[in-house]
Amino acid sequence: MLLLGASGEWFDETCQLPSTLNIQRPSSDTIQQFRDILLNQPPLAIACQRISTHQFSKLACTRWLTDDLLDSLSRLVNNSSNDCMSLVLSKYNKRCMTNYVSTALNGRSSIRLLFFIVNVSIDPPSGTAFASNKILGGNHWTVLVTDVSTNLSYCDDSLGYPVPLNLLLECKQTFSELQEILGEQIAIPQSIFNLHRPTFDRNGKHACSRECCNYPVQTDSSSCGVIAFMFVATVSFGPNEVWPYVCLPQIQCHPLKSLLCIYHQPSAYVHYLRTVLAVWFVRGKIDIQNLVSSSAF
Repeated sequence: MLLLGASGEWFDETCQLPSTLNIQRPSSDTIQQFRDILLNQPPLAIACQRISTHQFSKLACTRWLTDDLLDSLSRLVNNSSNDCMSLVLSKYNKRCMTNYVSTALNGRSSIRLLFFIVNVSIDPPSGTAFASNKILGGNHWTVLVTDVSTNLSYCDDSLGYPVPLNLLLECKQTFSELQEILGEQIAIPQSIFNLHRPTFDRNGKHACSRECCNYPVQTDSSSCGVIAFMFVATVSFGPNEVWPYVCLPQIQCHPLKSLLCIYHQPSAYVHYLRTVLAVWFVRGKIDIQNLVSSSAF
């Protein structure tokens, strides 16, 4: 069965990137591997990532990324980054959280940034957001980042949603597990700063204000998971200046802005972003120069 179905032409589309953007495009061979896997060729390239071919196919077209897929991509971060760690909040059963956190730490005795990729929902009448759990479902991906050096936490949402009401409660046990392993260097955050002020236009779309920071905003309906992981990878493997830049108000000029063109316009380049994530998955390695101009390093 062709997993792409009627959307097989998706691979025939081309994504025009700015000619001034000096990035390394993935090789045609690895892109062909992506296509072969989804055409039901022997999926040897993804066996080591412990993901089904069906799950892998979510990277194509306009499909929503699943927690299994984001968890497998997060393992690429956890296996390669010296000081960043990524967890998918909806992935684990809280009874086996100790093993999940310990495996994600991958032997590190300290971390700089902790990412939670979180499935959330929003209650339309009240505009209140909730992190998914056994009772509440979710249909949107957001990111919680904790800067361990400052013990400050930030909610990063590509639709400009407010901070989920129960987010700290859902994360509390994970922080407790990390404290058991890492000691006093990590603390349970007491509050969360929202990188986008939750303001919306008459059509219900987020409208950035002077208070909004440099987390990317989507203008389509299906790229939230792609954006969430692109953000985690860019901050984890990009220049050290990326994370401080993310927290700056958009109105401030910064040399990184022109070098993060894809990052700032994810919906415009979502076809390319999905291809890049798939190539990283096939290779089992993140090459951030597929997204960030080499001039930034």
